[in-house]
Amino acid sequence: VITSQYESLLGEEPIVIDEDGKALSHVALQGSEEGYSIVTVNSDNELRLTQFTVEESLFDDEQNFESESYKIETLKYKVKFLLMDNEQRMLYVVDASGGINFYNIADKEDMRFIERVDVTKSKSKITDIQLASGGISLLVAESTGRVSQWFPVRDDNNHYKLSYVREFS
Repeated sequence: VITSQYESLLGEEPIVIDEDGKALSHVALQGSEEGYSIVTVNSDNELRLTQFTVEESLFDDEQNFESESYKIETLKYKVKFLLMDNEQRMLYVVDASGGINFYNIADKEDMRFIERVDVTKSKSKITDIQLASGGISLLVAESTGRVSQWFPVRDDNNHYKLSYVREFS
């Protein structure tokens, strides 16, 4: 007999992400043994990150979570998709114009916008974007049927840049 069981990631209580109660338009979540990161865009177009770190109880198997919230920036464009890599270090914000806005969020005290990359050809639109297996490279689907792969690569100065890898047809 198989009995299904539901286990809540961050406890049973509702999680408050926006302290001002603003509506969330986009949410990305990633987790690991150390904790979880939730990146959101709210109704004021604020890009925010909330990090939950796991704290083990000394007396029982219960886990507690401490949270800390950070405002990354107020965006000046309409968001279409929001993705975070599996290691909670890279953030991809896709705008309605077909660009990927690439952020390094590894250091929560110093999160940085890296670059904006136009990934579509001609007047094509991004119809979907997903992390590929492994959670680092991006697969970008366009309205023309084109699917391309993009990967964060370090340049000669050891800085990340989003680079085109290949196209699938």
